[in-house]
Amino acid sequence: MRVPALIFFGLAWGVFVPLAHTLSFAPGQGWFDVLPQFGYGSVGGWTALLVYVVLLAVAMHLRWRSGVWQRIRL
Repeated sequence: MRVPALIFFGLAWGVFVPLAHTLSFAPGQGWFDVLPQFGYGSVGGWTALLVYVVLLAVAMHLRWRSGVWQRIRL
């Protein structure tokens, strides 16, 4: 249970939040000036969510295929 949670939080804070900020806000309107801002609005946010969900699905699929989860003691 620990590894899926780490994958979830790592992708959420490392990919989704910065990507949603980058794609959603127009230049000069975001919270962080360090990140580039493209200004796609809600389409950018939904695109960031799509990328996040696909990456999460790939990571969880790879975790499942590895078979490590079968050795977890409940």
